Amino acid sequence: MMHPFDDIRSKMLMNQTDYLATIQEIKAEIKKAQYQATVKVNHELLLLYYHIGQAINRHKVWGGTRSSSTYSVTCGWNILMPRAILCGTSNI
Repeated sequence: MMHPFDDIRSKMLMNQTDYLATIQEIKAEIKKAQYQATVKVNHELLLLYYHIGQAINRHKVWGGTRSSSTYSVTCGWNILMPRAILCGTSNI
């Protein structure tokens, strides 16, 4: 007695090369999309960091005195990212 899936199985085995080629194409498309997504995310992050830098440079007055020191900039980052430990002389 023939199993209902025997015909499908025989076609799958006959077309195994086509199946493997299709799987490779799908993998290549996934990798391409992942790469493109990574490039777009990095682009957006660079723009974000650039705009943050511009904002910091526009408002360089920290604590009532004008300062351009690294200490002031890292303390400014503490305002933006309160959980990060950036402000302190040992971190400069």
